[in-house]
Amino acid sequence: MKLLATLLRNDRGAATLDVGLGAILLGITLVAAVTLFAK
Repeated sequence: MKLLATLLRNDRGAATLDVGLGAILLGITLVAAVTLFAK
């Protein structure tokens, strides 16, 4: 939680969070695609 608080206090915190969310969504999409192809 300290890392998240640091990001929120960072001047570029909003951009950092946007990039983080984008990476998370991309990761979920890749996992879903691999899971579908594996079945």
